[in-house]
Amino acid sequence: MTIMHRTTGKNSISLMAMRTEINLTFHRTDFEAIFFQNRQDSYIHSPTTKKAFRDLLIVSLSLLIVLAGWYWTRQLGYVVILLGFVFWFYLYSYWRNARALWQWKKQIKAFLDKHDAVQTHQLILTDEAFSMIQDGNQTIERWSELKRADLTDTYIRLEAGELYFFPRKAFTGEQFDEVKQMIAEKMHQP
Repeated sequence: MTIMHRTTGKNSISLMAMRTEINLTFHRTDFEAIFFQNRQDSYIHSPTTKKAFRDLLIVSLSLLIVLAGWYWTRQLGYVVILLGFVFWFYLYSYWRNARALWQWKKQIKAFLDKHDAVQTHQLILTDEAFSMIQDGNQTIERWSELKRADLTDTYIRLEAGELYFFPRKAFTGEQFDEVKQMIAEKMHQP
């Protein structure tokens, strides 16, 4: 952390401005561990598709049992037709959820590919703003423009003009907790 002193005028009033510069080390596996925790990327076990898959499985088994009964008895034809429609409904429901998961995974992959292409990452925090420097390209966001901040034990997510995501492992030592505390303070200022 760097604190700069400025003197102004005849009275030499000292203004203290806080400036913290942190070099970040991003690894793809750190992001994947966060994004895909609790099997988020599974088409069967993901919270997005789990219920739809379970319902589809139940309807499929019911349809198979009714089809077997219809085959041996040549009765229950209307039940087979009704369950066929129900099956297609649940198949469509699962497909819709699986497609949403596929699109989310595609967005995550694009995000991670973009970060893999960048060699240097530096986060600068000041009293007025924070900035992210990636391979010499600097983006500055004022604290007043910060729309949302998610501060967890494993990552920091900031939403302003752009979306910023910082895994805990990108920081060294106690930097993560210091940055998290600083952001929390900035979010509660008027």
